[in-house]
Amino acid sequence: MESRNTNEKSFLLLQTEARTGHILKKDQSPYNFSESEEALFTVCDSLDEARKRATDLVRKHPSVEVKILNANREEVAIVRDKKSLQKPSSFAIPKNGTHRWNKFLMAIFAMLAFFIVQKLLGYTIINEVFQRDMMDMADKALLNPQIQQHFTEQMQDLVFAVIVASMLGGLLMGWLTDRVGVRHGLTLSIALWGLSSLTQTLTSSIRGTIISRCVFTLGESGLFSAVVKLVSIWFPKLERAWVLGALMALGSVLFVAMAWLVPWLATAINWRFPYILIGLASLGLAFLIFIFYCNPHEQPEILATELQYIQSDKDARQADLKMTWGQLFAYKQLWGLGIFQFFTQPVQVFALLTLPLFLQSQQADFQGSPYNFNPVFLGLFIFADLGGFFFGWLSSQFYQNSGNVVNARKTVMLICAVLALPALAIPFLNDFTVSVALAALALAAYQGWLVNVYTLASDIFPKNRVGSVVGISSSFGALGVLIWFFVGKNLQITFGYQAFFILFGVACLVAWLLGTALVSKLKRF
Repeated sequence: MESRNTNEKSFLLLQTEARTGHILKKDQSPYNFSESEEALFTVCDSLDEARKRATDLVRKHPSVEVKILNANREEVAIVRDKKSLQKPSSFAIPKNGTHRWNKFLMAIFAMLAFFIVQKLLGYTIINEVFQRDMMDMADKALLNPQIQQHFTEQMQDLVFAVIVASMLGGLLMGWLTDRVGVRHGLTLSIALWGLSSLTQTLTSSIRGTIISRCVFTLGESGLFSAVVKLVSIWFPKLERAWVLGALMALGSVLFVAMAWLVPWLATAINWRFPYILIGLASLGLAFLIFIFYCNPHEQPEILATELQYIQSDKDARQADLKMTWGQLFAYKQLWGLGIFQFFTQPVQVFALLTLPLFLQSQQADFQGSPYNFNPVFLGLFIFADLGGFFFGWLSSQFYQNSGNVVNARKTVMLICAVLALPALAIPFLNDFTVSVALAALALAAYQGWLVNVYTLASDIFPKNRVGSVVGISSSFGALGVLIWFFVGKNLQITFGYQAFFILFGVACLVAWLLGTALVSKLKRF
C-alpha cells in the first residue's frame, strides 16, 4: 500500500475491479455512469479507519481494489490483494461475444490463402513444363543436365532476390500496417500476392518470375505484421499466444489437407491455371476483408462484456506511449526480439529444403519435398503446426498461473530450445523412423518458439507499433537467412549435413541465451 501525508479530517473509499479498473457500486455490480458518483464512496472519520475498512473489503472481495481519497478527492493510498493481482482472469468467453472469433476466421482464411500461394510458387519451380517455358523451350524438349544446371543457377538469383525483398518488406510493410491499420494493411498484403499470382501467368522468363515472387514476398511480410496486430487488438494477452498458434496451425493443416489439389491442377490442366484461380480468389478475399473488418470500438452491436474482456489487461501507460518508427531502435526489447529471429529463421527456411534431401539419403525410396504429396513430410508439417498451438497454449497457462506475461513466454521458449537439442543427433543416426521423430519434435519446438516471439511483440510494445516491431524483427531473421545462404553452402560442402543439423539443434538455445536479458518490460537502453 502506498500513501502520503494528509491533514484532511474525512476520507472516502472508492472501490474498483482490480484487473480491469471498472468502478463498482457497493453491491459489486458494474457502475452505471448515469448514477450519482457519491454512491461509490464510504465516508470514514480517519485515515486509520479508512485503511481498516479498505483492508476488510479487499479480504472479503480479493478481486476489488480500494482507493482511499481525502476530502479533496486526492488519492492517499491504494489497498489491493497482491495474490489476486498476480493471476489474470481465466479463459472466460463472454456469452454471445463472438465478434473476435469472426476476426479469427478472417485471419484463418488469410493464412490459408498464403500457404496455398506459397505452395503453388514452390511447386511450379520443380515443374518441368514451367522450366521449359521459363527457358523458352519447346513443350517436349529434353531438359539435359546443362540446361537444368543453368536453370538452377538462375534460381539462385531468385532466392537471393526473395531474401532481400523479405528484409526490405519487413521494414516497409510493418511500418505501413501501423500507419494505415489492420484493415488496409491486411487487404493490401492479400491483394499483393493475388496480383503476384496473376502476373506470374503473364511472364515467360526468369526475370519476370523474380519480380512476381518479390511482390509475393512483400505481401507475405505484411501478412504476418497485420495478423499479429489483429490478434493484439482483438484478444487479451491471456489468449494471444494460443490464438496465434491456432491461426498458423489451422491455416497450414487445411493447406496440407488439400495438398494434392495444387499439383493436380498444375499437372492435369496447365501450370498457369492454378495461378489464375488462386489470384482471383485472393483478390476476392482482400475485398471481403476490406468490407467487413473493423476494430473492436468500431464493431457494430459488440457487447459491452466482450469489449470489456478484450480490453481487460489494457495498460494505460503503454497505450498512451507515443514513439516514432525510428525511436523503436532505442528499445532493447526490439533488439532482443531481433536476435530471437536472426538465429532461428534460417533454420525454419532451410529445413524445408534440407530435410527432404537428408531423409532421401537415409532411405532411397523416400521421395518427399515441401511441394509433393508425401505422407511423411506432410506429417512433419502437421506435427510442427500442432506444436505451435500447444506451446502457445502452454505460455498462456504459465501466464495465468504467474501473472508475468514476459517471463511466461520466455520460459516456454526455453523449453522449446531444449526440445530442439536432440536434432543434433540426426546426422549420426541410421534409423529413418527415429530421424523423422527427432525432426518432428524440433520443428514443433521451432514453431512454438516463433508463435511466442510474435506474441511477445504484442505483449511488450503498444498496439500502435506492433506491426512495425514484427516487421523489423522479421527483417533481422531475413538477414540471418541471407548470411546462411552464402555461408551455409560452403559449410555444407565441407561438413555435409552436420553443419545444418548443428544449427538446427542449437539455434534456439543460442538465441535465448543472447536475447532473453534484453526482452523485459518496455524501457530504453
